[in-house]
Amino acid sequence: MQTYTTCLKSSHAAVQKQQSHHYLPGTTALTSADLSLRCSAFGPVLRTMESNLVLRVIKTTVGLFGIVGNGLVCAVIYKIPFMHTLTNALIFNQASVDLLGSVVLLLASNIPVPNRLSSTLADWLLCRVWIGNLFLWGAFNASTFNLLSVTMERFLAIVFPLRHTQFFNRRLVIILTIGSWVLGISLQGAYIAVVQGFIDGKCFFESSPRSRFIGAAFVENIL
Repeated sequence: MQTYTTCLKSSHAAVQKQQSHHYLPGTTALTSADLSLRCSAFGPVLRTMESNLVLRVIKTTVGLFGIVGNGLVCAVIYKIPFMHTLTNALIFNQASVDLLGSVVLLLASNIPVPNRLSSTLADWLLCRVWIGNLFLWGAFNASTFNLLSVTMERFLAIVFPLRHTQFFNRRLVIILTIGSWVLGISLQGAYIAVVQGFIDGKCFFESSPRSRFIGAAFVENIL
């Protein structure tokens, strides 16, 4: 990616090359000032492209590490019989949620999205589900809820070991596991329904006092 400094260097080299040649009558050679102005005009665009590329590389790297790490956790717990415990069931669910988030993060960072959409149901779903990052932030929310379940389970096991054996059973694990997924995706879907707009083929984030209030309340409920 060409930076502003590189653009200036190439501009001066082009000027020196032009000065070593003879031009036909009526032609005008670009000066160093002209090329510097051109670099100045494209400088912010180039810097934006570079920052987007760096962010894409970071998100892709995080996604790959997340897929490998969480995939290994799921494989180990699934393959080893003595690890099939209620506590490890929550840990398996945690790794599964994070695995989904890593996959979606990797795909969202590398799959281009069209700037202009049509007013169809498919594009409406594309705006709400994919561009609105329903599954990405839904997985993050579900991961938070499941992590809270793991923390409370460990707290009961350490502080109240006798009550833990009576209270923490298979039915409760199933409820906590399914509940983390349902709550995570449902809350994100409700948030997208409020702040994500889709009018005349344009998918946009609605910045208004109402959306900011909903966003603050959403974050407060998660925390």
